[in-house]
Parts: sequence; C-alpha cells; structure tokens
Amino acid sequence: MNNYILLFNIGNRDVKLDQKELEKGHINEKGEEIFNNFESYKDKVSLEIVEPFLNEFSSETKKIYLFVTDQYDANFKANDTIFFGKIIQRMIQEKYSIECEIRSYPFNPTDYEKAFEFFGEFFIELDKNYNNDMFIISNSGGVPAMKFAMLVLATNLLNQINIYSVNEKSHDLKLIPHKKTLKKEFVKQSGLALLKTYDYLGINSLLIENNFNSNLSFLLRYATERYSFNFEQANENLIQYLKTIDELEKKKLNPFIIAIKDNDSLLRELIFNMEIKLKNKEYTDFFGRLYRFVEAFAQRSFDRAAKTNINWENKDERDIQFSAFLDNHLELKKHIQKYLKLTTVNDNITPNYLPLYHGITFFKMSKATLVDVTSLNKLYQNVDKFRHKSIIAHGFKGISEDDINAELKNKKIEDIIGNIKSICASDGMEIPENPFNSLNILLEHKLNEL
Repeated sequence: MNNYILLFNIGNRDVKLDQKELEKGHINEKGEEIFNNFESYKDKVSLEIVEPFLNEFSSETKKIYLFVTDQYDANFKANDTIFFGKIIQRMIQEKYSIECEIRSYPFNPTDYEKAFEFFGEFFIELDKNYNNDMFIISNSGGVPAMKFAMLVLATNLLNQINIYSVNEKSHDLKLIPHKKTLKKEFVKQSGLALLKTYDYLGINSLLIENNFNSNLSFLLRYATERYSFNFEQANENLIQYLKTIDELEKKKLNPFIIAIKDNDSLLRELIFNMEIKLKNKEYTDFFGRLYRFVEAFAQRSFDRAAKTNINWENKDERDIQFSAFLDNHLELKKHIQKYLKLTTVNDNITPNYLPLYHGITFFKMSKATLVDVTSLNKLYQNVDKFRHKSIIAHGFKGISEDDINAELKNKKIEDIIGNIKSICASDGMEIPENPFNSLNILLEHKLNEL
C-alpha cells in the first residue's frame, strides 16, 4: 500500500461556485464569505482541480498540503487564496477525513526568488519527515512563480514524485514527464532572461545545447547577424525561417527583410544598435558607435549641403575628391582654414569631423542646410571626451555610468538617443521604432510556446 503526500498550489480557479469561477479582485472577500457561511454554500461549491486527485488517491493518502497566498501587504490581498484553502481543507476533512495542512505564502506571489526560498525550506523539512513516501504534486492552479519553484525544487529535493495536471474540460489527470518539463521551463525562463539583453546568440546556443531543434534558430541567427551588421547573412536566415511558417505569419515578418538602399539605411541600423548598447550599459561600445555616427552624419550633411557625392569609404578617393571640391569653392576653403587656424591656402585639409563641421556651418549661414550643427557638435565633444582615452581609441580607461553622469550634469545619458533623433530630423532623416524591440516581442511569444 502506498503512502501518498498530496501538494496543491491554490489559485483563483480552485474553488467554484455554481460551476463558475469567482470574480477576480474579490477572491479574498468572497472566499471569506463562503467560509463563514459554509453550511449555506457547501452544496454549491466545487473543487474541479483538487477533486480529481482525491478521487484517484484519497484511499492511500497520508496527508495533504495546501499552499495559499496571504500577503503581508494589505494593498494586494484582494486575490489572496487563504479562505479558498480553508474551504478546501474543511471539505476534505468532512468527506475524506484526511489530515490537511494549510501553508500560507506571505510574499508577492510573482517574486521567483521568494518562491524558491519558501519552497526550498519547506521541501527540506518535508523530505526529513516523509522520506519513504510518494509525493503527488498538482501542476494545475496557482501562480506561475510558485508552480515553477515547486516543480524545480521538488524534482531536485524529493526522492519520489509524480506531477499531474488536470484537464479543464474532462477533469482527467495527466501525468507530466516532469524532468522533461523542467528542462523546457529552464530553457524558456533562461531564454526570456537573455532576451532582455538582446543576447540572441546566447538564446540560440541555449536551444542547441538542450536539443531543442526549433526553426527559431533561423530567426535568432537573423537577429544576431543583423545586430552585427551582416545584413546579407541576416536576410538569408530570415528567408529560411519564412519557409517554415504559414502565410499569415509571413506577412507580419516580411517588413523585417533588410533593404540597405543608401547610407541613411546604415545610419538607422547604427542608431538601433546604439540604443541596445545603451540599454545594456555597454558604454565603451556605445561611445564607439556614437563616434562613428557623428562622423558619418557629418559626411552626410556635408554632401547634402554641398550637393556633392564624395566616396567616404575609400580614403584615397575621399581625400582627392574633398580637396578638389574645396579648390573649386575657395570661400568655403578659406572659412574652414580660418577655424582650423591654418596659415596658408595650400595647407591640406583632411576631411575628418572638424573640417566637415566648419564646412556645414558655412552652408548653414547661407541657409543651404537646416541641420542642427550646434547639437551635433555638442554630441561630438561629449563623445571625444570619453572615447579618446578608452580602449576603442588611444588609451585603456574605462567608461562608467558615474563618469558619464558627472559630465552630463543635469542631463540623463538616455537623452543622447533623443538628441540623435532630433539631429537626424533636422536634416530630413526620420528614425523609426527600433525593429529589435518588435522582434523581441515576437521572440518572447515563441519562447513561451516552447
């Protein structure tokens, strides 16, 4: 004969009245009313999650534990299940005469860390008292954090366990392969945590290492390659992913195909990339990209104002084309030389940021451009202070959040992205919503489906 110990996380669906769930927001209040007037209500109460376990295991059950929420914070007690636990306890004792103990969970039920602490202590105590018994655990009902903590810790701390779920329609019990389920839950939760930092490569490695052969790998490789500016490889992976999904989903994903038509497209990708670096507090990488943005945007603005098309990617061609343009526009050349404090007309001018900045101010005076050169130059000055001595330029100095806040004084580092978008808009370049954020929403949904 078996000696079963039954464990239930009691949630909002565990007690029904006239076959209907009680209204959320009034669970504690209505539960108390039913418990205090139990004789009047008991024939209308049904336990659709607990009852199937009792039908199956009651004759060999030694003890039942009910885990209920009874939070310290009075502001969050409206949905606490303490009185549901008392109702279930009374019904079990009257009908089955089985010892039934209520364990109150006083913390925020969505706090995973607290849930692990609570159940860790409980299962260590339980294993000492019932080491030779079989534990039957309900995976239906209750809050996800509490269920997950119970599943993980029971699997690791108890010798003999079976975990069941209850079919909502038939109320049949289904045995869950808990080790496989636990592995899936681990991969899911780990993947979701990595997604918060846009670590697509880490998520893909996690899936591969845990033998999840999913078409999601194509989508994750697409994100990894796009984030690394490997646009051709990114599109190849997205095309492979599109082959595995239905037409409706394809329509949602078609806008993610990258079309790099011009330098504006590349600048937008750079800004998307910078936003992520800033969110992840990778400040050295962020300022490296910010320097590249200032440089490339100055080149773009100069081209637009001067109505030229210099090949900025090829150093030799760039220098020749820029010098030839200045030789044909002597007033512009003199303006730049003046601010660079060059003494003779024949001095060569290398087209780095400062000559371009002074060139743009020249065109600004003649209203040939509307670009916000003042903000652009402030951005350059901020970048240069941090970048110059860092590992992405000429030194080994780190870049910390405290250093940045001290330099920016009353401004926030997050404002830099807003400044960048305003500067772009001043020269006719709009920046859309970051596509990586939309991609993360899709990936979150896919990970939850694992």
